[in-house]
Parts: sequence; structure tokens; C-alpha cells
Amino acid sequence: MLLRVLTTILLLIVAVRSAEERRKKKAVITSLHAKWSQTSFLAETSEFMAKESNAIFWKYIEAIVERVNPIEWNSFSDAKQHDMAVRLSVPLLPYSRNKLLKFALSLRVHSPIVQLFQQLGAENVVNCEAYALVHGEVICDAEDLERSVNSANERGPSSTLYSVDHVYMKSRSHETTVIIYGELGSKTWLSLHLAAKKLAKNKKAKYVFRHWSKEARDDKVLLSGYGVELAIKSTEYKAMDDSNIAGKSQSEEGSDTDIPDYEDINGFNFNILRKLYSDSKESLDQFRLHLLEKDELTPLKVWQVQDLSYQASQRIVSATPEKVIGLLTEISQNFPLLARSISRQNVKKEFRTEVQANQELTLSELGIAEGDSALLINGISVDVDPLDVFGVLELLKQEVKLADGFYKLGFKKEYLTILLNIEQTDDRSSYALDFRNAFPEYLNNLDTNSQYRQWGNSVKLMLQPYFPGMIRPIARNLFTLIFIVDPSQKETKNLLKFAYSFYTHEIPIRLGVVFVVNDDKSLSGFEDASVAMLN
Repeated sequence: MLLRVLTTILLLIVAVRSAEERRKKKAVITSLHAKWSQTSFLAETSEFMAKESNAIFWKYIEAIVERVNPIEWNSFSDAKQHDMAVRLSVPLLPYSRNKLLKFALSLRVHSPIVQLFQQLGAENVVNCEAYALVHGEVICDAEDLERSVNSANERGPSSTLYSVDHVYMKSRSHETTVIIYGELGSKTWLSLHLAAKKLAKNKKAKYVFRHWSKEARDDKVLLSGYGVELAIKSTEYKAMDDSNIAGKSQSEEGSDTDIPDYEDINGFNFNILRKLYSDSKESLDQFRLHLLEKDELTPLKVWQVQDLSYQASQRIVSATPEKVIGLLTEISQNFPLLARSISRQNVKKEFRTEVQANQELTLSELGIAEGDSALLINGISVDVDPLDVFGVLELLKQEVKLADGFYKLGFKKEYLTILLNIEQTDDRSSYALDFRNAFPEYLNNLDTNSQYRQWGNSVKLMLQPYFPGMIRPIARNLFTLIFIVDPSQKETKNLLKFAYSFYTHEIPIRLGVVFVVNDDKSLSGFEDASVAMLN
């Protein structure tokens, strides 16, 4: 008896490991690469700095000069180069924008612009680790740079500059241009950089820097998979009627009759196992259930599916704060595999009530129906259908910049949430003014003035197509524009100029003026300028 039990336990252990290995073999591992070679994290970080400002870009370059050892730099792995690039940015960026830098590096946002400079540098045939281009002359030695600058005007115009070029701050207006091509952190780039910087400070040349590496790496840039779809189709089909499988398995558990569902599951024939180990049927049934749960295509009953969204959400909100994002990612990416396990999750009554309240109030205001998704960043609605992670990054940059601006004005963290919760609306016409009692002085009348007689006066003309953004000329007072002005104020002149321009160009709008004057009847024009102007 003991030997049989030990044999059964050993069989179960081997079976579980075999099933686990079989499941792991089903995994599909993919990677997405760009068509260009790997680019330097220092270069990409510097481009992030350039987006902040040209001054911050050159401060970052100076940090590289001071803190990066050219000899050690070439021996750094990609991970060390990434850490070094981020570490150098810490003194130059606020904490919030440093987080965005890491996000941008993970997306390789600035790798294309680095590759653009690489292609520009490859247009010149050189045999140098770094070089300078001075009005068509290629210089590899820093000692020859000043000589080439002195004779630059004799060789004609300089190379074309682009809006993405990095021009040293103190040399923008000089006609002689020195373009340095090199890899940040390298020894050859450093010597040329220092020489070009000296010339720029002495106002002898305009210094422009472009990323370039002589030896392109064999490995390509590894990209994130946002917006990329991997479609895998299985050409193996198996037709079977599984409508009553689960019901039969539950009702007939413990019987000795053959059950079709028991015949072959992950390589195990449970009919034979149940006959050989009749006293371990319960353990075999549990092991069979374990294998079924590992199968991501295991069908669920209707009653198990109806609350699956509540159950998945409950599991996420019940996790500890440091595990919430990871659990949300896990459930989102492996939902079919975890569906059966999630279906056993208990949903608290308070949580269900909260979700229903959100759907009735908050989501209804945003026009979101049940089953839809929404992304709000500081109250800004982001369309999730054409979601572009790069657009999200730019939006985050704008919001962080705005928050930093408020912080510098003295708004601390506790006040920022109040600012974000201020109700904003695009409906600016929340009120109207009844100007009829003011008896405006009309400058024209489209119904009666002779200058508008050549226009048609039928309102049906509004149904006919016309140029976009323009008002169709109809000899009717359909539109009225009232200018409310104080004749004694200097600013009134600009408004009256607009009114006169509309009148002379025969814009199809009735124009009127309401003069704002002191309504004290005891005053005369000798005592109040506005009354004098009106009189």
C-alpha cells in the first residue's frame, strides 16, 4: 500500500513538471528591431536635452566632457552607458522630467534623429574616428582646425545647416561654419570639440555638432512594440463537441466509466490512470483540473463570464500599491490564461457599488459606455483607439512643464490638485448681452442700403454652398456685430478701426456702436471727457 502511494506521488510530481515544461514550450518570444544600427544612449539623451533648450544641450555636453572618461567609455556595456547617460542628466533636469527621459530612452524616441546625423556624416568619405567639416574641407586633426578656419572663405560657402542642428550658443552669427562629426564620449571627438569650442568663444567660427560614429554596430535598435500587431495563425484544426464536457466531468467524477474528456489531456490518459490507481481518483481528478486550468482555451460557463470584469478589477485593486501596475499588466496580457482563476475571485459589494456609480455619473459625463475604455491625463481626454505612445509622451512633457511653471510661481503640491480639478469647458458663450435697450448707432443696414442691392436677399441662399470660413453675402440683417466702446479711451481707436474695415470691405454684417459714457445726468461735456466726445 505504501509503495503504491509513493509511486502515485512520484507520478504526479513528474506529470506536473512535464506539463509545466510542455506549457513553457508554447511560449512565443518575439523582438522588434529598427532597420538602422544601435545608437548611443548619450546621443539620445543629448537630443532629449536639445528638445528642452539649446542651452541645456550644451550644458549636458560639458557634463560629458568633465565626467566621462574616454578610455573607459568604450568598454561600457549598453546598460552602463544608459545609466551613465541618465546620471549626467540629473543635475540639469527636474525630477519629473528625468522620469520622462527614462521613458523616452525606453521608447528610443530620439534614435531616428541620431541616425539622421549618422547618414549626413556618412556622405563624406573619411578615415577618422571623428572629423570636422570646414567649408568642404575635412579635418581629422584638431591642430589643423584653426588653419582651415582662417582659409575657409577662400573655399566657398559652408555646408547646409538644418533646423535640428546644434549650434554653439556664442557663435550663431558667424559666417565661417565648423561642423564636428563624432561620437559623444570618445577621445577623438573630445579633442575636436575643445578646439571648435575655443574658436567659437573667440568669435572665429560658428560651431555645429552632429552625432556620427565611424564603425556602425552590427546589432539593430531594439524597439518597443507599441502599435505593432503580431498575428499568429494555427493551421491545425480539431473538430469536437465540447458543449457537455464540463457538465459530464463534474457529474460523473468518481465513476469508473470511460469519459471522452478524460482520454488524453496533455499526453495523459486519465481513463487508464483511474483504472490503475482506483484508490487515488481524487488526486488524479485534482491533477486533471490543474492541467485544464493551464489551458488558456478552457471554456467557461456563462455564469462564470458575466462578472469577469468586476472580478479582474477587484483582484487588481486588492493588490498592494507596489504590485498594482504589474498585476494590471499581467492580467491584460494573459487574460485568457488567467480567466478561470479570476472567475473564482470574490467581489465586494462596496466595490461593485462604486463601479456602478462611476458608470452612471463620471463615465456618463464623458460619454463612455459600459465596456469602453478611456484615458485621462490631468483631465485631458486621450483617444485610445488611435493611441500613439509618442503623442502621450509629448502630452506628458507639456503637463509636466505646466506643473513646473506653477510650482515656480509658488503653487505647492497640495494646490496643484485643486488647479487640475477646476472645471474647464470649451463653451465660452455661457451668457449673452441684450443690447437692444442701449439703442446702438448702426453704421449700415443691409436691408435698405444701396451698396448691397446687387446681392440677393433670399434666405434660401444660405442653403447653397459657399467658400469655407466665409459669410455668404445676403442683403439681410442676419448677422449683427456690436462694438461697445468708451470714446474717451485710447484703446477705442483699434475697435473702431475694425468696424471701419468691415464697413469698407462690405462684410455682410450689420455694424453697430454703443458708447459707454458716464450716466450721471448732472455732468456735462465740460466736466467729463466721455460725455464731450459723445456730444
